[in-house]
Amino acid sequence: MYKVILSIALFILLIGCAGVADYDIDLPGDYSVVRLSGHQIIIAPKLTDDSWGSAVIPTEVGSVGWNDDFILVMQYSMMKDPKSSNGYEIPVKSKMNYWIIDIQQNQIIGPLNLLDFEETKTKLKYQKL
Repeated sequence: MYKVILSIALFILLIGCAGVADYDIDLPGDYSVVRLSGHQIIIAPKLTDDSWGSAVIPTEVGSVGWNDDFILVMQYSMMKDPKSSNGYEIPVKSKMNYWIIDIQQNQIIGPLNLLDFEETKTKLKYQKL
């Protein structure tokens, strides 16, 4: 019985710990999607196996697509959480920004609205994934 109680307590402790759900996803051009907390999802250059530079695409990254030449990003705009008094921000799911990372030129383009994003992709001769 002691082992069961200890196992349950350990499980509750682990699922309540900050950082348990954090992750990083490697992208081409030494970039990574990095989740630092619930709404802190960024794209940053990878410096070492476990460290990243400053965000090149700020939080909250909603979706990412890529090929060998480009990384395409949809990012939610953020607003202050009305339920928080400490400046915590939450995403505005109805307002999105778009970004293009030109891997070959090491250039960040954005934030763009959807129309400018589509036009820029065409100008860059981006091929659909």
